[in-house]
Amino acid sequence: MLPYQSFQKQYPKPERVSKTLWECGSPFDVLDKDWMIHTYGPYDQQKGTFDRYDGQITTLYVNGAEYATNDHMALLVKADAVHNPVSIPSHRIVLKAHTSIKTFEKLFPNLRPEKMEDDETVRYRISIEPEYDDAFLFYFKNGKFDYVELWFLLC
Repeated sequence: MLPYQSFQKQYPKPERVSKTLWECGSPFDVLDKDWMIHTYGPYDQQKGTFDRYDGQITTLYVNGAEYATNDHMALLVKADAVHNPVSIPSHRIVLKAHTSIKTFEKLFPNLRPEKMEDDETVRYRISIEPEYDDAFLFYFKNGKFDYVELWFLLC
């Protein structure tokens, strides 16, 4: 997550922009709550959103990645491994498109694969906080790192 102005400086011309209704709220309801209240008024339990907010989230597509924005903060939602290596500097880990499941499992020995409908795809979940379902999901296709997705339980 980074300030939207910083995102715009780094990516001044997104490849595509779309606006969609997120019916169950958005991560910004929690991650950027003070700005949302200041901009859209208090949270309305009956509406399930902020008083003057229409629930529309802008998605920006840049270099094989999707970012959501509320016009104040930008949040990575999904990124392909070909254009977007995942770096965890504190542990000197870099995951790239050629990273194998075997290598990933050595780096994260306590994670267990989750089976997908597609037999060629495997997913690993790294929780953001133990008591919540929110997580980074790492997808592998044909044994190689394919993409990462940030998943929030919003409903």
